[in-house]
This record gives sequence, structure tokens and C-alpha cells, in this order.
Amino acid sequence: MEDVIKIKELTKIYPNNIKAISQLTLSIQKGIFGLLGPNGSGKTTLIQILTGVTRATFGSVQILGYNLKNELRLIKRNIGYLPEYPGMYQDVTGVSFLRYMGRLSGLNKKEAQDNAKRLLREVDLQKWENTKIRRYSAGMKQRIAFAQSLLNNPQIIFLDEPTKGLDPLERQKVLNKIKKIEEQGKTVFLSSHILVEIEKVAGCIAIISNGKLLFQGMTEEIKKKGGLSSVYQKVLIGQES
Repeated sequence: MEDVIKIKELTKIYPNNIKAISQLTLSIQKGIFGLLGPNGSGKTTLIQILTGVTRATFGSVQILGYNLKNELRLIKRNIGYLPEYPGMYQDVTGVSFLRYMGRLSGLNKKEAQDNAKRLLREVDLQKWENTKIRRYSAGMKQRIAFAQSLLNNPQIIFLDEPTKGLDPLERQKVLNKIKKIEEQGKTVFLSSHILVEIEKVAGCIAIISNGKLLFQGMTEEIKKKGGLSSVYQKVLIGQES
């Protein structure tokens, strides 16, 4: 299968000389890709680079055949992004927020309205569409942020801890939605600390630490090696030794 994301020798050095990403080379194919790593491993920094939130210091990235450095605008038309700590306007209603964000992403007025209504139903927030976001629970805010990442019908969706703050039932609904996105022929780049969720939905999994790639493999092969938890521990212990 053709790679939808190609990362070559990617490096990110912050002004304090901390190297968040170190010569990372990674190829990602269509489907659900799971990214794992301990706190401070570089997961969020990598996603921020791929979505254009921050710039790499060195290295190259291609997304859907577009060069990240020179064709970011074209890339942004085809991606959605749920950050780990999503920000949103608190004094607008849920439907108004999604409609507004849809217009910002390039949708016309009708498309923005229709997509906002549809996505509110898909994340079970239709009953609260006219309620101001400041009155939403943490879980409801996470669900509407997830909906916002899907507004422009993206080909690749970057999700950084998408089930954060959700109860078990809400978590399962989000995972089901992620699987449906894959069934539509799209790609999900999923970063999470919850190994069982990654193992449940991802077809390919990578583990990074200190900004370096330690492991990449298919989930079916990982299961044959004792499961993701076992592989994850062995990989990180091997790095420390």
C-alpha cells in the first residue's frame, strides 16, 4: 500500500536546546496508526509538526503526496486535528461553534450547518446543540472537539488522546467512530496512553521515546508476541538497559 505520510530524519530542537524529536524516520499507510510512548516522548510534538502547529528544525515530511514545508495549505484542506487540550469558545452554543469552525475550514454555509448537525448526532450531543459550551461537562467538551476535527471531511485525522475525560461507554463510542472512519477509506493517526484502546483499533503501531523511533509493527504480529503491553514494556526496558 502507498504511504500517506512519509517522515524522514525529522528533528525538532527547542530554543532551550531540548531535542523533542531526533532524526525520526517513519512511514504510515492508510488505516488506523497508533502512536505510543511515555510522557515527554515527543508524541504531541510530532503531531503538532504534522498538522502545521509548529515547525521542524530539520528533516522532511510528505502528507498525501504534498510537501509539508511548501504545501501546508493544501495539506490542511485534507486533515482534521484534535489536540490533547482542545480550546473552544465557551459562550457559544455547540451547533454555533461547529458551524463557525466549519466555515473557517472552507465549507459553505449549508455544508457547515449540515455537517454541524450530523456530527452532533454522531457524538450524541444533539440534545445540547443549543446549550452554551461553558455548561458542557468535560466529556461533552471532548466529544464536541472530536466532532470539530471531522467537520471538513478530512482524509487524515490526527487525534491526540481522543478519549481523555470520557467514561467507559463514551470511550467505546469514540473508538467505534474511529473504526467507521477507517472503513470509509481514511487514515487515523491516533496517539494515546491507553494501550488497550490502541491495540483494539490500530492496524499498525509505533513506539517512540526521547523523540526516537524504538519500534514499529503490525498489531497482528504484536499479538503473537504476547500482546501490546508485553511488547511496550520490553521495548522501553531495552532502551533503558
